[in-house]
Amino acid sequence: AFDKVFASLFSNMGLEKSMFHVIYPFLNNIGILWMTGNIIPAQEHFASNIIRNKIFSAIDALPKTGNVHGKKIILFCPPGEYHEIPLLLIQYLLKRRGISYIFFGVNTSLDLIQEYLSVHQATHLFFHMITNFTNKDPLHFIEETMQAIPEISIVASGPVFSNLQTEMEGVRILRSISELLEFVNE
Repeated sequence: AFDKVFASLFSNMGLEKSMFHVIYPFLNNIGILWMTGNIIPAQEHFASNIIRNKIFSAIDALPKTGNVHGKKIILFCPPGEYHEIPLLLIQYLLKRRGISYIFFGVNTSLDLIQEYLSVHQATHLFFHMITNFTNKDPLHFIEETMQAIPEISIVASGPVFSNLQTEMEGVRILRSISELLEFVNE
């Protein structure tokens, strides 16, 4: 039944509107219920898996296009971050707009990205953080990334950045869904 509801939602509203207006609020509520002990992690994983599969299908259904924007973006979540759904949504948004990307996924070390960049080029590093299970300062991760991989633009998004007020050259922090859409639509 859950799968049928989401299938209907995606077919009626499309992926983007479904994600922003229904799924994200749903996932936020699930997260609150999980943190307060009102649901078990298996329930969150059940819902997340169905949502992930729908996004995978939507990404696969998009036609391949050339790099029409001249950008090549490396998508990843830093070490300790395992929430994949926002990263998959960003992947969908980029592919839909013809922006070239490499998807590294969750829990990705900077060493792995450095190794990739020693052979390939990219214009941006884009990472997303929902939680801070590592208890590292998100700003410290940005600084660490800038030191490890200089000369590349950094884009950071996610709830851990929503109240971060900083201006750093070569770094763009997306604090909301509207700022995310603005970035991918540029």
